[in-house]
Amino acid sequence: MKMMTEETRQWLLSSSIQAIEETRIQINLLVEHPTLFNISKELSQFDLFISMLVCDFNVATKLYCQANQRWEQIFLVKQIYTMMNESTKKIIGYPSTNSKPNYWEKAVKPFAYQNEAELLEEYELITKELREYSKEDFQREIQKVRGYAVHYEESLDSLALFNELNSVNLEETFKLLIEWAKLIERMSQFLNKCYFVLYNIKIPELINLYKEDNTK
Repeated sequence: MKMMTEETRQWLLSSSIQAIEETRIQINLLVEHPTLFNISKELSQFDLFISMLVCDFNVATKLYCQANQRWEQIFLVKQIYTMMNESTKKIIGYPSTNSKPNYWEKAVKPFAYQNEAELLEEYELITKELREYSKEDFQREIQKVRGYAVHYEESLDSLALFNELNSVNLEETFKLLIEWAKLIERMSQFLNKCYFVLYNIKIPELINLYKEDNTK
């Protein structure tokens, strides 16, 4: 398994710890703040899913950076690929299923059309980027490693399976993860914009208030 530099490892560790704390607060806010679900249950449910997904990715990344055994690293890389694969499938689907409604469109599209002037163009741009990410050239490696993680690839004998897992390129793993994380962050920011444009709710301010209330 190709190793990342110590500098990259420390950067990923620091970034993941900070992101876990931030998303933990957002998850608690969404669950405990009744106004958000009362005003817009669909939007808040999708926001909660995205926040949990971000937290999952960052927990796996943090554990990877702290792992000191090769098999720990291999296990966590398999989890990261599986999360990328399954979350892509749930949020936007794959080209073969793009004609069917997906979670992103079902949950968010109606809100984008409530204020087309301020929301629709950005919604359509994010949708386009999600579809690009779900294409085969991006997903081929993700789906392959996910197959090793979930099915232990029945067509391979044990030694061949080990060699495949042991040869996973970590730089490519985290390159794919970072691209997906950027898209998730775009979605999260867009959801915050929807709250503000449609309901005059400022999520960052609510998060700051939540922090203050829980540090007294």
